[in-house]
Amino acid sequence: MKRSILFSLFLLAAVLLAAMTPAQAADKVQWSVFQLTENAAGRLYQVSSVLVPDGKNKMGNFEAENMFDKKGTTCWCEGDPDDDEGAHIVLEVDEDTTSFHIINGMIVNEKLFKWNSRVSRFKAALYVAFRNAGKDEGGSKAFDAAKFDDESVSIKNSMM
Repeated sequence: MKRSILFSLFLLAAVLLAAMTPAQAADKVQWSVFQLTENAAGRLYQVSSVLVPDGKNKMGNFEAENMFDKKGTTCWCEGDPDDDEGAHIVLEVDEDTTSFHIINGMIVNEKLFKWNSRVSRFKAALYVAFRNAGKDEGGSKAFDAAKFDDESVSIKNSMM
């Protein structure tokens, strides 16, 4: 079902762009550049910030790599000292991906789950992206990306 919707969005965008001159089409598309880091398993990602441990916690680090380790004892945590608003994660997903799972919060135990903050609502956006090696910076891989669509999503506030 979702594939047909995404396919329809792509066809609609392609038809609309085909009806314009290349210059008109370029003016209509909002392009962004994403600098994505590649982990040891070949996953590409970007996060807005990372919480730097203060030396008091016993949980280790909160690096973005933790999002991919499939361990319930680690997590990524954004590190903006002012506000969580605007924190983001950009992930590359395979074109045949039909779903993915989000473990929201520190699920080591109920006390840590309740003590730490969690996302209650987020916006998921779908982009089409093309590799642009000419814009690579500092070991990251650059992609030119155009947004297809986004949708706000609510998350249930429970450990399971």
